[in-house]
Amino acid sequence: MKLKKLVQWVELVANIAVVISVVYLSLEVQKNTKAIESQSIKDRSQRLNQPYINSPLIPSILAKIKQVDGPEPGEANLMNRYNLTYEEAAIYGRYTTEIMSGLEAEYIQAGPSQGLIERVQLLFLFPDIYIAWDNGYFPQIQSIEFKDYVSHIRTLPLAKMVSDYKNALDSLKTLKIENTDTIRQ
Repeated sequence: MKLKKLVQWVELVANIAVVISVVYLSLEVQKNTKAIESQSIKDRSQRLNQPYINSPLIPSILAKIKQVDGPEPGEANLMNRYNLTYEEAAIYGRYTTEIMSGLEAEYIQAGPSQGLIERVQLLFLFPDIYIAWDNGYFPQIQSIEFKDYVSHIRTLPLAKMVSDYKNALDSLKTLKIENTDTIRQ
């Protein structure tokens, strides 16, 4: 009788161990899947952007095409604000896309974090990032969750402060104050 109960307890413990092992294994597979997805995003971004970084021909070809079709809104805004050629705007756009793709991959792999919030906020210190983001200049970003996350980060206090600072600088430019360098200091 006691032996039979002992065998039942051993079977129960063994079954629980199997269930725990299966749950642990599924969690590890899920984590590895996120790592693979993250690396896939980085690889895709690098493949798409490598010609812009390495080849002097691609930007000039695109410039000729855009002379006929017109630039995308984000490119046009960058070109107008910073007096860039189409080639410069295209290369810079791909460069910033590479940065955003890296942040997206980090988000997918590790999820939200204070460090990621700070890196995104630092990027949005620069008006060119605002222009690019607001004009949908990051088409390679796949994750809707990451887009929503960035939109949320932009509502946080530092992002609002940065936006106010950017607007103040824009106001100074429209006033055409000659020596804004001393004002900024």
